[in-house]
Amino acid sequence: MTVRISTRQVDGMTGQVGRYAVNLVDQMVASLESAVATILAHAQIVSVRSSTNLICD
Repeated sequence: MTVRISTRQVDGMTGQVGRYAVNLVDQMVASLESAVATILAHAQIVSVRSSTNLICD
């Protein structure tokens, strides 16, 4: 899921601006991954709760 661009390619394209863009994309991907992980963990907890509720009834 993580996308990496080599710094040599970035230097060839736009130098400093390109490197800044890569850092920005990396941060966005990292926050997206953590958000997805949080949502998945929460969904698992909810599904476990609902199944235990069914068992208790």
